[in-house]
Amino acid sequence: MFNGRAGLELLENLRIGCHGLILAPDSIDYAVRAYEFFSDGWDEHAEEAYRQMLPAVVFTMQGIETLLCYGKRLFGERAGLTIHDRSPAMRPTAVGLEMTRRYAAAMGGFS
Repeated sequence: MFNGRAGLELLENLRIGCHGLILAPDSIDYAVRAYEFFSDGWDEHAEEAYRQMLPAVVFTMQGIETLLCYGKRLFGERAGLTIHDRSPAMRPTAVGLEMTRRYAAAMGGFS
């Protein structure tokens, strides 16, 4: 059994028997880290990795349009890629872009 939702309830899903999650790439490194720590029985480390990704996940998962608009921008900021929209996509706001940059900076780039 798998779940997704950008990793919301990631550890809770694993605790109730999900075998994994299907996620977008914007916070995949943190999700993999949390999954591996959880699988190894390192619950405190899993919780910390999850806590580090959670603010950005909550921001991007406010709805599908928000996920498509800002989730890809979060990935782009972290990966150093320019993001382009296709109509009729939701357009980002100045406030949303600033939030995305702040979350990306807190998470750092991909290693």
